[in-house]
Amino acid sequence: SGGSLKNSPSSNLDLQGHRGARGLFPENTLPAFKSAMDLGMTTLELDTVLTKDKQLIIHHDENLNPKLCKWLNGDKVESLPIKNYTVSELKELDCGSLKNTNFPEQQIVPGTKLSTLKEFLQFVKEYETERKIQKSFLFSIETKLNPKQYSKEEILEYAQVMVKTIEDAKVVKQSTVQSFVLEVLPEVKKLNKDIY
Repeated sequence: SGGSLKNSPSSNLDLQGHRGARGLFPENTLPAFKSAMDLGMTTLELDTVLTKDKQLIIHHDENLNPKLCKWLNGDKVESLPIKNYTVSELKELDCGSLKNTNFPEQQIVPGTKLSTLKEFLQFVKEYETERKIQKSFLFSIETKLNPKQYSKEEILEYAQVMVKTIEDAKVVKQSTVQSFVLEVLPEVKKLNKDIY
């Protein structure tokens, strides 16, 4: 890509990497996010799901997706709720070996594991440090709750984990939270008014 697209303070455009660079690498994985940063995106868009052990894992659907992931032992994935699994159980998935046929240029990265939001934010910070990037990346973080079936408790938990993870990573000013379950958003705002 040309130098004019590179992440720079002078750019007035917000170049968003949707689920990372999913046209080039498996979506919502660290290889896809690295590619998006390499290509000069200014905002990284990603999706998060709350796990059984109350962490946020980066994945687009509330359920496991057999089109995107399989188990590391080769077993096929069933479309079951991610909230029924712990992070350590989800780390047994290979989400880099199955090619998305919608993206003919996509490269597979066998053995790619899902990442937590915490791991992703650390990965980006390390990338910025190694490359001496002056302008920090922005984050558009979507919450994935089943829009037809959720409780007030789930909403509060989601908001609390989201805000704590963003605060701990010191990326409050860089982060926007979005959700199709609108009730999550005021709860995030109550916890930290600086998260948009």
